Amino acid sequence: NRKERSILVAALLHNMSGMPRSEALQKLVQEGSNVQEHKHEKSNRAWLGKSLGDLNDADLVNTAQARQLPFTSAPQRISHNWKQDSRQGLWHLGRIRTFLSHISAEKVFAAEVSEALYSFGLSGFVAHEDIEPGSLWEATLQQSIGEMELLVALLHEGYHASNWTDQEVGAAVGRGLQVIPVTFPNGQVPYGFIGKFQTLKAGRMCARQLAKQIAILAARGSTTAQFDYADVCVELLEAASSYDGAADIAEVIDSVPVLNGALVDRVEAARYINDQIGGRSGLPVWQRIMKKHRSAALS
Repeated sequence: NRKERSILVAALLHNMSGMPRSEALQKLVQEGSNVQEHKHEKSNRAWLGKSLGDLNDADLVNTAQARQLPFTSAPQRISHNWKQDSRQGLWHLGRIRTFLSHISAEKVFAAEVSEALYSFGLSGFVAHEDIEPGSLWEATLQQSIGEMELLVALLHEGYHASNWTDQEVGAAVGRGLQVIPVTFPNGQVPYGFIGKFQTLKAGRMCARQLAKQIAILAARGSTTAQFDYADVCVELLEAASSYDGAADIAEVIDSVPVLNGALVDRVEAARYINDQIGGRSGLPVWQRIMKKHRSAALS
């Protein structure tokens, strides 16, 4: 899969990038790879990345083994299909567990936001949609509150009057989790604990636009498990099936304050294994990520 290819390309880039182009080409040919020439690439590193990205799976693995690089099989950790993804309890596997605190009158909108969050690596829980009929309501709600890693408060009119919303926010604050309050025209004004957090103004955003901004704030949040979320986002970038989807998830990755070196390597390699990231020129945001995070990883 693309994640495994990205890890191998990243490892080989790290191992061979110091070689002159002629030496790297000779090594690849000697190790049995069917290398295509990319004369238009000016830098040796870009040429090497493109050449490695063109190798088939067998040649890529053989080259890594010939270079004696330690690597392990890296099966895809998460599904990228909302309908086919498996769940563990209340949550989609491999995504940041995100509780959507909302009033019952806005349960349809909350469900739309939850589904949109999925493509940004966040597994949304909406009580009115995700609690199975016949389940003990309070027990399931308490379980979701105990397992959440992030809370999004949808501050529609009447939010403060709910019997549950203040308790949900209080539980998140008590556990030291990031809370993202979302305000709406003529909606609830932030109050109490909610007023201490950076507010996201939804305005006239659709569910997907709002989900993207929630993801960006989640990536910036100091209490979010940033490296876990960044890993999920990098995997989504590697698997992106459209240019726009790749651009959206790359913006989220760019919002993470610090990327570790291994993830920076995979972001770089993703350009060479996924044409949706922009082919020769690369996404502008991809170039920004590399400039910002590569220098940080090396310092």
